[in-house]
Amino acid sequence: MGTLPVALPRFAFAGDDVALVHGFRRSDPAACSALYDRRAEHVRRGLYRLLGFHRNLADLHHDVFVRTLG
Repeated sequence: MGTLPVALPRFAFAGDDVALVHGFRRSDPAACSALYDRRAEHVRRGLYRLLGFHRNLADLHHDVFVRTLG
């Protein structure tokens, strides 16, 4: 019986935050993806601390990254 294939991330980015910022400035798709992966939960918690429960919290979270990555 063989092993199951492992799903690889769409874009792989290896590097610290400094490399991430440089990649983001170059519009590297892997860096943009990594930025979201690394910071999405932090941004969500920050919005929650600022706004508390808000029915549009998910939309606001989305808008932060649309503006950042767009």
